[in-house]
Amino acid sequence: MTKKAYELDAEGTPTGVLIFTFDDGEVIKFNANEMSFDIRERAMLHGFSQKLGDSYAAAAKEENPLAWAKEQVREVISQLLAGDWRAARAAGTPRVSDLAQALAMVTGNTVEEAHAFVETLDDDQKKAYRAKNKVKAALDTIKGQRLLAQAEKLTARAAKATDDEEEVTLG
Repeated sequence: MTKKAYELDAEGTPTGVLIFTFDDGEVIKFNANEMSFDIRERAMLHGFSQKLGDSYAAAAKEENPLAWAKEQVREVISQLLAGDWRAARAAGTPRVSDLAQALAMVTGNTVEEAHAFVETLDDDQKKAYRAKNKVKAALDTIKGQRLLAQAEKLTARAAKATDDEEEVTLG
């Protein structure tokens, strides 16, 4: 898998150079400082869009996905305005990944222990764990439970719409 990294100066500050190291050892560097203002601006907006979108990616798991998504976007905007790129979740309650939940199911460890373990893994290690048959099965179970809950919400919404006294015609 290709590794991506920021080039850092002696103080640990990003220099504007991205380093891509491919599986065959070849390294390609991208220097954002060489890009035009327009390209840097578009890249910045794309990055903010991605960052804000990532904040509500798990909205479907929530009881009120729309309200939760809006709140996540507001929180990230506030966090960014405060100068924090990666703020911790409130009250020590990190969002637990499906991989951590699956590992807890398979190993018998607590979700908290599995979450702490997953936080130490790099992307290749996470991929290796996801490839294990027992973990795959647990991930499928988690996905199935999520889809079932979503189906139940949609069925309830459809039943409510059916109960409305609104007349619908084709003309």
